[in-house]
Amino acid sequence: MKTIKINTWIDISKEFTGIVEFPAGSIFWIKDGKRHREDGPAVEYSNGTKKWYLEGIEIYSYIYHLYKTYLILDISPHPIYPLVKIHKVLLKDSIKENILISGMAEYER
Repeated sequence: MKTIKINTWIDISKEFTGIVEFPAGSIFWIKDGKRHREDGPAVEYSNGTKKWYLEGIEIYSYIYHLYKTYLILDISPHPIYPLVKIHKVLLKDSIKENILISGMAEYER
C-alpha cells in the first residue's frame, strides 16, 4: 500500500488509496479519498487517540463503552468486509447489532 507524507488535506486527491502521514505523527488509512480500514483503526493521532472508519463513516463500539452488562449472542462476518465482524448483543432491555473492527473493544475498555 502506498504511503505519502503531506502537510494538509488539500494535498490528497479524491481517488487516493493508501496511508497518509502528517508531520506531527498522525496516520490515516484512506480508500478512494475516504478514511477506511478493515483490520484496525483508520486514524491514529499522534496523541494516541484511535478512530475506526469504513467508507468514510466513523464506527463506534458504543455497546462496550456504555453498557456494563451484556451478552454476545452471535458473531458473524460483515457481508462486504470479511475482516469486520457484526456482534449481536443482548442488553438489559433490547438486542442490538454492533460493527466491530479489530482492536475496538480492547481500546475502549
